[in-house]
Amino acid sequence: MYRLLGISVASLLACSALHAATISHGNSHGPAPTDWDPAQTLSLQQFDPLMGTLNAVTFQFSGTVRSDFTTSNKANRAATAQSNLRGSVRFVLPTLDDALLTLSASQTTPLAGKSTATYSIEDTETGTLMLDSDLDAFIGTGMFDLGVFALATSATSGPGSINGFVFSYATVSASVTYDYTAAPQQSSPVPEPASLALVGIALAAAGFARRRA
Repeated sequence: MYRLLGISVASLLACSALHAATISHGNSHGPAPTDWDPAQTLSLQQFDPLMGTLNAVTFQFSGTVRSDFTTSNKANRAATAQSNLRGSVRFVLPTLDDALLTLSASQTTPLAGKSTATYSIEDTETGTLMLDSDLDAFIGTGMFDLGVFALATSATSGPGSINGFVFSYATVSASVTYDYTAAPQQSSPVPEPASLALVGIALAAAGFARRRA
């Protein structure tokens, strides 16, 4: 009886299949005093085409506005101050509509006569945008820029004896996630003719062994 040592044809001709993957990059700025006009710039890494084929781009945004209040009651009687945070953060992107985040928050603060209070009010909003066409601006080995405008109109109100001032700051972040099909890894070298001959001999021997059996 003949015994045949198997030879794996697949191992000689192996190659890597295509597969989906993602990669993300991010950047941030702040806290910095408002207003930001002209815009601040956030730079993000482009998708390297050597990694594969870009299918879609997803942006995630975050904007925070914080207002620091100093409020005084000049009267002898107690009074209540109403403080309102109002702000907006706008991201300007290549090939996409602007992403606008609107921020607001309020606080009432009781003040004794002839007293001053300091406090902060803060609000954060987030947003997401996805793009699956017109992706050329995001492909390359360099960076692309997002413009960011941040505005604040916070204020305090109350009886005539209430007055004060406010300073506002903004903090922003943006990230980009690339959804892509990874480039195939380099295939194994094509077998030499001698290797192919060995495969043929092995297969022929297998057939001969079955006939003898």
